[in-house]
Amino acid sequence: MCIRGQQLQARDRPTSDIGSKGPREGRVLSTPGPTCVYIDHLGPAPAQWSFNVAIALGGTLFTVVISITATVVPTLIPVTCTNITITRPSRVTRSVTFRITNEAFSAALGNPASLEYQLLSENIRHQLQSIYHEAFSSFQGVGDLLFRPQEHSPRLPRRAQPHHGQKHLRGQEKPSAGGQEAHIWFCPWLRDLRPDSAAVNASLVFGGPAPGPSACEVLWTLYRKVKAAEKMLGNLSLDESSLASDGSNLTDLALETISIRLMAMRPFQPLLLLPGSAPFVLLEKTILRQDSPQVTPVVSGFYTAHPQEDPLLLFSNADQWVGVYIEYKFQTPIGTHLPGLASHLAWNIMDPAVQKSSIMANAEKAEMVQYEVWLQILDQPFTKALRDKSGPKSQQLRGMLTRWLTTVLRPLQNFGQGVVEKFQPEPLTARVGATFFRAAPARALVQDCVLRGLHALQEAEGLSVEMVLTRKACCGVSRYRAFHSQRLNPDNESQSRKAPPEVTQQGGLLPS
Repeated sequence: MCIRGQQLQARDRPTSDIGSKGPREGRVLSTPGPTCVYIDHLGPAPAQWSFNVAIALGGTLFTVVISITATVVPTLIPVTCTNITITRPSRVTRSVTFRITNEAFSAALGNPASLEYQLLSENIRHQLQSIYHEAFSSFQGVGDLLFRPQEHSPRLPRRAQPHHGQKHLRGQEKPSAGGQEAHIWFCPWLRDLRPDSAAVNASLVFGGPAPGPSACEVLWTLYRKVKAAEKMLGNLSLDESSLASDGSNLTDLALETISIRLMAMRPFQPLLLLPGSAPFVLLEKTILRQDSPQVTPVVSGFYTAHPQEDPLLLFSNADQWVGVYIEYKFQTPIGTHLPGLASHLAWNIMDPAVQKSSIMANAEKAEMVQYEVWLQILDQPFTKALRDKSGPKSQQLRGMLTRWLTTVLRPLQNFGQGVVEKFQPEPLTARVGATFFRAAPARALVQDCVLRGLHALQEAEGLSVEMVLTRKACCGVSRYRAFHSQRLNPDNESQSRKAPPEVTQQGGLLPS
């Protein structure tokens, strides 16, 4: 048998790992010629055979896949090879660079034999190996690690100026030798002149039959981990803008990524800040699920392309609700600045817990109109429990008002969502947002629907409610705003709050 001009010699030895597929075993006896081998057939009947043979040619290891057909003779099977495929193993080296902000560069970091170099390099190797072993099965390890100094670039003012209320550093003017006044200006930017920080250049080695990852894929993997860890790589603080791989930086990565922000009207839990925790995983599955019109399938429908799996997902505390940040990466550059994604998401996401007016995509807000309604709830006192959005009393009252508002406004064209945003005390008042898509109905029409539905709210939920009329905050402003009133709460804390000035039977409505 000949392989690219070189003869493959089989040794006269028993073998059980030569790649026989099936229940039969064989023994390679000899290779009398370059085109066939003979196998001592031990089974009772002929069968198809295939072999995966690893051979070394010129110091390089190759994988040979052999498909054969066999005809049985009394003691030997002459094997004729019908297909030989040689797969050359690939080896790709990528580099990643970043700047450590909490590690000053020293001359010792330039000496691989120094203790400082060894400790820092071992720390970085451990972090990078953990990240890339999880992301790529072809990752083989971290190669060379180099440190170099990188200067800080403080933003210098055009002219050093004193702080407001300060003429100079000591507060005194001293005449110079020439008789002119000499000022010693206080320059705040001088405090930013710190020692050079340590910049890192690490080589990553990938191998195997599959092609190695691109520079953008390598950069995306590190960027996701660093951003999710609040710009930390283990105990090292990184300058996020310094991340790069083989010349590709975050500007290049932005051509393949999109970002989405929204509010999930669910009670915030501290464990949502910890990726991998049970609350994090549960909310992650709810928001990114593929079997309902949630974020990921809606994004895929807008771009007619599927983003890569495992997007960057972060949760935050947004006034007791959950702030959501999602960053998707696509395989190739896409129209990331194509307008309309935010509106497309607002129209098509059907999860009632997603606040439609909060949706932003690529720094663009959805085209929506929001009216703000103030509802005073009669015969019901304000309690501290209503401030807790996760509390049962708050959720029960929010649910009543939300169901009622959705029922009375749904017949209006382009109605999107009704949201009870907060409760205010003295007297108990609810601030409610009514959101409409694009061409919203007239304010008077929305107001009339709300007023006519107040009686139904009392009959259905037992709530006695009146609408609150708000006035203009100042001349020249064409929107209604509630004035600020300072009240004393039950804890004797004086606070300024937005509150409606008066209650009216006609009611009032203001666009936000």
